[in-house]
Amino acid sequence: MARDLNNELVRIHFQLFRTIKNELQNTSNLSLQQMYTLVFLKEKKVATVGEIAKNLNISIPTTTTLLDRLSQLKLASRKNDKKDRRVKRVALTKAGLKLLEKAIKERRRIIKRRLTKLSNPDKQVLLRIMKKLID
Repeated sequence: MARDLNNELVRIHFQLFRTIKNELQNTSNLSLQQMYTLVFLKEKKVATVGEIAKNLNISIPTTTTLLDRLSQLKLASRKNDKKDRRVKRVALTKAGLKLLEKAIKERRRIIKRRLTKLSNPDKQVLLRIMKKLID
């Protein structure tokens, strides 16, 4: 019984986040990895390709391809390191920041819309449970 309940919770979790991801992807046309990269760059300001790869848990070649696409879209810029030309420094562009802020707003809107289906007592229970999951 407990195992079935856990499996159902995992299934619902993936379904909910897939739905939110798909709705969000419709507004930005970026993959989840591309969006995570923009978030990472916003937090870090400037990062190396290796740092981005490590953060996303992907290979350097995959990261390079991802950054090629973000650079083509003018959402991120790459520059040679002043001390070591083999190292590339990556930063978020103004267009990347603008798109990221729009996506964050849209994500909040999507989640708030989903939460309107719950009563306030249900929201309080959900909040309590989510806090327990974080600890």
